[in-house]
Amino acid sequence: MISFRPLLRYLKEHEISMYQMIKDGVITPTESTRIRGDHNFRLSFVGRLCEYLDCKPEDIIEYIPYEPDEDNDYDIS
Repeated sequence: MISFRPLLRYLKEHEISMYQMIKDGVITPTESTRIRGDHNFRLSFVGRLCEYLDCKPEDIIEYIPYEPDEDNDYDIS
């Protein structure tokens, strides 16, 4: 799974709000909600964020390996 938790930390550290990015036309309110839910985005979206924030993708996204729950008896392989 790709997570935007690093983006939320980055924004906090740099005192940038989601509202400011919406106001600046970088993201939409819907995209703001989707970021918080770790939904999928196109790489062009990540690129747009990096351009606005002057950062690298690894500053705002992270890969979290899939770990099946003990309750799940299915395998994704």
